[in-house]
Amino acid sequence: MKLYVHIEGDSFTILNEKDANNRILKEPSAIMQEVERADNDMSGGANGYKLVNGVVIANKKKEIDDELKILEKEDKRKEQKNKRIEKLKSGVVIVNGKQIQARESDEIYLRRAIESMQALETKKWILADNSVGIVSREELEQALNEGLSLGQQAFDEYINWLENQA
Repeated sequence: MKLYVHIEGDSFTILNEKDANNRILKEPSAIMQEVERADNDMSGGANGYKLVNGVVIANKKKEIDDELKILEKEDKRKEQKNKRIEKLKSGVVIVNGKQIQARESDEIYLRRAIESMQALETKKWILADNSVGIVSREELEQALNEGLSLGQQAFDEYINWLENQA
C-alpha cells in the first residue's frame, strides 16, 4: 500500500493513497510526498521523516524547503504556460474595426476562405462576438497574419520566461 504525508508547516500527516487523492481534490494546493512506510520502525526516517504519535515529522528541513522551492517554481511555470495558452485561445484581432478570431484552430478556415476569394471579393463571416459581418479577402489575410504573429509572440514570451529561470 502506498502511503503519503500531507505537509502542514513543519509537520506531516500520514495518509493512504485514497485519502491523499481526496485531500488533493479538496485542497489542490496540498503537497503530498510518498513515503516508504509508516510504522513505529520509522524512527530512522524514511525519506528524511520520522514518526511521532502518528504524525510524520521532517528530519531534514532543508530538503523539504528545497522540495517546496521546486514545487513553487513548477507552479510559476504552469502559471506562465496557462498565460500562453490563454493568449493562444483568445486570438482575437481587430481589422478595420471588425473583431476577427485568428486562433490556431481558425487558421485553416481563414486560409480556405482566402484561397477561395478573388482580390476584391467580400463574404459573410462570423465575427468574434458571434455577429455576422462582411469581410474582404484583404481583411482575412491581415487577420491571419496578425493571428500568427500573436501566436508567435505568446511562444516567444514563454520561451524568454523559461530561459530566464535557468
